[in-house]
Amino acid sequence: MSIAPEFKPNFNFRFGGFELDVYKRELRHGSDLVQLTGKAFETLVYLLNHRERLVPKRELLATVWSNRSISENVVDQALKDIRKALRKYEPSVWVKTVYGEGYAFVGEAHATGIAPDDQAARSLSDAGPLTETQLVSTTNDSGSRIRRFGWRPVTLTAAVVMTITFMVTAVLKTPGKRLELAPSPVQVTSSSRAKLSPIITDGSSVFFTEVEGGRYHLMRTTGEGAEPVEIPTGIRNPYVCDISPDSQNLLVRDVSGAFDEYGPLWIVPLGHDAPTRIPDVMAFDAAWSRKGDHIAVTHGFELLFVSMPALTVTRKIALPGYGWWPRWSPDGDRLRLTIMDPKSLSNMIWEVDIASGRISQLRLPTQRLANISAGDWTPDSRHFIFQVQYDGVYSIWAFPEFRSGKLDSAFPLTSGPMGWRGPTISRTANRLYARGQLTKFEVTQHDTRAGQYRRFLGGLSAETVAFSRDMNWIAYTAAPGMSLWKARSNGLERTRIVPSPWQAALPRWSPDGNKIATMLRKSGEPWKIYVVSARDGGMEELVPGGSKEATPDWSPDGKRIVFGRLFSVEDATRVAINVVDLASKQVTILPDSQHLFHPSWSPDGQYIVAIHSETFHLFLYDLRARQWRELTDQRAGFPNWEPDSRAVSFLDPDSPYPIVYRVNIKIPKVVTKIAELRDVRPPNSPFGRWIGVHPGGSILAVHDVSTDQVFAFQYGLR
Repeated sequence: MSIAPEFKPNFNFRFGGFELDVYKRELRHGSDLVQLTGKAFETLVYLLNHRERLVPKRELLATVWSNRSISENVVDQALKDIRKALRKYEPSVWVKTVYGEGYAFVGEAHATGIAPDDQAARSLSDAGPLTETQLVSTTNDSGSRIRRFGWRPVTLTAAVVMTITFMVTAVLKTPGKRLELAPSPVQVTSSSRAKLSPIITDGSSVFFTEVEGGRYHLMRTTGEGAEPVEIPTGIRNPYVCDISPDSQNLLVRDVSGAFDEYGPLWIVPLGHDAPTRIPDVMAFDAAWSRKGDHIAVTHGFELLFVSMPALTVTRKIALPGYGWWPRWSPDGDRLRLTIMDPKSLSNMIWEVDIASGRISQLRLPTQRLANISAGDWTPDSRHFIFQVQYDGVYSIWAFPEFRSGKLDSAFPLTSGPMGWRGPTISRTANRLYARGQLTKFEVTQHDTRAGQYRRFLGGLSAETVAFSRDMNWIAYTAAPGMSLWKARSNGLERTRIVPSPWQAALPRWSPDGNKIATMLRKSGEPWKIYVVSARDGGMEELVPGGSKEATPDWSPDGKRIVFGRLFSVEDATRVAINVVDLASKQVTILPDSQHLFHPSWSPDGQYIVAIHSETFHLFLYDLRARQWRELTDQRAGFPNWEPDSRAVSFLDPDSPYPIVYRVNIKIPKVVTKIAELRDVRPPNSPFGRWIGVHPGGSILAVHDVSTDQVFAFQYGLR
């Protein structure tokens, strides 16, 4: 039997003028039969059945192509065939590609009926998930019963960020007792590799994942001063999720694509036995129940339950966002997990009642904390500990939890200057493990002709940098925190322009040097574009309203600003290149710019270059001819114009280290490699792979020199 799940579609669909019949394997537009290859048809059916979420490429390979050893290009070809067939009849955008994340059916579709040989299946509503908690049984390819639960999603509410004061030791007040962390944590690791949460322990050993050069390593150490050793698993990129209650097995995901995609889930014995793959499951995160009889698995907008030792999926629960970090309560009655809102991209903790399947957002009675995640109970169930992100820095918080289920006020256990994230409670000792981070990025300057590089401005800790036209000033987003600053081009007179809690990205100076156009947001809110006074920090929202905007750039005369949109499944049709006239405030969309983002205006004002959201190829818009043409046939990121407007440099977004290419706009699709920055380690941050061009022609890139080690806190009640 194939390890890939067998996909059994249960619904027929209608979208636009199309009607799809699953079991006749027909797609019609009116009386016309739409021509699709077999795999293209099956891919379309799968996307329709999962239209409430993004579907990773690996998932399509596992389901539609049954994980056969074939090129991943077959998915791209199938999507190309689908788009070509649909556009022959209607110009609407039906299928969207989000690079590094997956594919989504973004048009309005209606389930028109249940396929004739599976009347036990229940049709999805037009909104997507089931509208009430109900049990529906279907049968998988091994004859096991799969139980599916669903209900109406709960809308995430906006939250207010709370200012965190510096504390090395913090106290949680409980009736007669208080939980206290020891003031001096023990450093467990000292290696230079980047680390990932969670930190797992069986009481005597500590297990964690390290990443270097795009490869994942499963590590084990016995504690302070001991040299970590790599655990051989035979899994290409092992990422540890949890340890079994008897401490005999690790739960490991194979990061077979990008980290945020789903991968096969394995049970890895700590002895000499071979790992066992959990069949029919593609996971992002997973955790064992405290009794060891079930494994909770997060898969996008679904929470799955796998029974042990049968290794079969017995239950599915719909989630209102992307789920991760599931953790069972010690009594097994509840499960809490982090859910990321797909609109705001903020995290909150939600609770699932195991018996009823009901899900609700965890709310604290006296505080409203934004961006909380990665929570877990202490073994006695009296406290729940979690992490909070504020101004780019993580800290550990907790709240007492009484047996009545009432939650008391939350208190910070730690906060800056060192960030603490991924708190994990030992089940056998009063220890809390976490990653201690001192975030520091260095902007590096690379002379491509001499083959030399140096630290820019002594190692300015920033994520993105922009020069004023007269080259006297820079604007930059500082790391950590993504706050907006300005400084003289020699690094002096550094001044924060926009106050906390605003975060900024990709600033651009106006031609006269008086204003800065930049992306701004508060934590838990979408990105918007603002024009900020470089003198006093006064802020003006460029396009009022609820739209999500990104990557602004000025016209050379300073009278207009071009910008793109951020993609989401909810408003995919609005991804296009927009131009704002600053005098009239009128917004226009460039013709035929759908599917394009990250625009950049040429210094001579004649062209705009942008990236295609499906292929990530560069496209060039001639403002005089009002036409687009493809500039590259390879994927690109962070395009930068050369001063003479004759060429564009861009980043290879797929390389583990920065590789920079150049293309002459008069000779499209002929690219030249101009820099290969093997010594640069890009930060794991939203804009960590940014590259820029110094006015002198050298390349600017961001190098991660952060401290990232595992620490152990002792804690107790008093």
